[in-house]
Amino acid sequence: MDTLIHMCKCVMLCVTTLVILCFCTILFMILHYSFYNAPKYVYDNNVTGNCTIDNTFLHCGPCQDGCSNLQDYYEYKNKSETLTGIAKNCALQSIFGDGTACFERDTELTKGCIDCWMENVQCTRTNCFIPCIWELITRKQQNIDSQTLSKCFACDEYYCLEGFINCAGMSRRRAGIVTDIDRDETEICDYK
Repeated sequence: MDTLIHMCKCVMLCVTTLVILCFCTILFMILHYSFYNAPKYVYDNNVTGNCTIDNTFLHCGPCQDGCSNLQDYYEYKNKSETLTGIAKNCALQSIFGDGTACFERDTELTKGCIDCWMENVQCTRTNCFIPCIWELITRKQQNIDSQTLSKCFACDEYYCLEGFINCAGMSRRRAGIVTDIDRDETEICDYK
């Protein structure tokens, strides 16, 4: 009987500790997010050069091995309104599982392009974890209002855009594709 009472006390102590830990973690995230000032990112609108493949204009800016190809262009175009959500889901899955497999399952991007997206996921996790995980948990959209990115997306732009472009070459905006991320019109490549 004493052993059973002792076990019950231990279980109650463990549960109480877990509840307090969860509460403190959530409180920390709320406070961190509330006081977090997203860095001021620079619009991606000072792009020079063009990427042309087989005499076909593909995107503004130089070609790179990652995503500068027709398969990725058409996948960007076909998933213009859904790729952001897919990327968020794959980023979340990559915390405890395989984000690459998620991109392979849910997109038809090339392996090189998926590698660039996963490098971006890792950069975002390193530099923007708290604002991004909070926005995933609370289902906050990527825009605060028209042309103002959320704290997570502003952080990602500031810390990770250059690395992504250096790997991928083609982003959706550089390909002239309007997406579910409301961007300043000067960022959308206008090659027509």
